[in-house]
Amino acid sequence: MCFMQIFFLLFYLIIISLYDIKYLKIEDSFLTGLFITTSGVVIADNNLFIRNFFVAVLFFLVFFLIYSFTDGLGFGDVKLISLIAYSSGFWNTCIISIVACIVGLIFFLIRFIQKKYILKIPFAPFLTAGTLIAFIKEVM
Repeated sequence: MCFMQIFFLLFYLIIISLYDIKYLKIEDSFLTGLFITTSGVVIADNNLFIRNFFVAVLFFLVFFLIYSFTDGLGFGDVKLISLIAYSSGFWNTCIISIVACIVGLIFFLIRFIQKKYILKIPFAPFLTAGTLIAFIKEVM
């Protein structure tokens, strides 16, 4: 993944995270912008496009099942993780998902211990943190 693609991916993820924190939703217009800006490199390489398309479908299905059977994940998060998978590939998306779930769980437990119960937690900031960690790992 080239530097500009990483920059735009993180730029959009930060905007999406801030919006998700404030409104607990992810606008489709943000996701469309993310798709357009990160697609150039993926589409330019036909093998990468095919592979990442199937990775995106796989992660969409996994997170859609979580969305369907729980109340804790929004459909915007499902679409977001599939776009991240589309631009990042399988192994990076595995790392991103694991980090996001661990950081989200830690956040939830801290809030629970503080007795500040919250019913909905924005998941986009945790996906953004996972993406940042995955790209730092890739650079090192």
